[in-house]
Amino acid sequence: MPVSRTRLTQNERSEHSDHADEQVMSQLPDQVRDYICSLSNEQLITYIVTGIDAYEPEAVEFAREEFQRRELDASVVATLESAAVSRVATERIAREEATSRPLESGDRAIAFVLGIFIEGLIHVWIKSEKLRNAGEDRRSAETLKFGCAGFVTIFVLIIIFSLLHWRW
Repeated sequence: MPVSRTRLTQNERSEHSDHADEQVMSQLPDQVRDYICSLSNEQLITYIVTGIDAYEPEAVEFAREEFQRRELDASVVATLESAAVSRVATERIAREEATSRPLESGDRAIAFVLGIFIEGLIHVWIKSEKLRNAGEDRRSAETLKFGCAGFVTIFVLIIIFSLLHWRW
């Protein structure tokens, strides 16, 4: 006779939970499990607080299980958690600020001058990609914008001078 999930006994729930834990553990590569187990208590709570914003849900769940296995004192857990929450919030704010930070005027001028030359435009594109990969989206976009502005400017000047020379 089938047993409904709502009518599981305590032992059956425990067995079901153990089976679910084994499934989570089996989905994670050994390297990830070893890494999580090697984290200090402080690093582990930071990993958990950062959560699925940065890590796979299965890895975060395994980290929670690892933290529970360590059976730390409640006061230690509270201290570690408050420090981790503060640290993660500070890092998020720093990432958000980096995303919207404008390109400095010197960098704008360099991108513009490099954009004048096709080879320089390649360097501008590479610099833009590095900034984008570092999470500095606005600076990346402005680097491309000023590099392309330099390229377009020289292109327009060449056309104007060619037309003037052709007419004379």
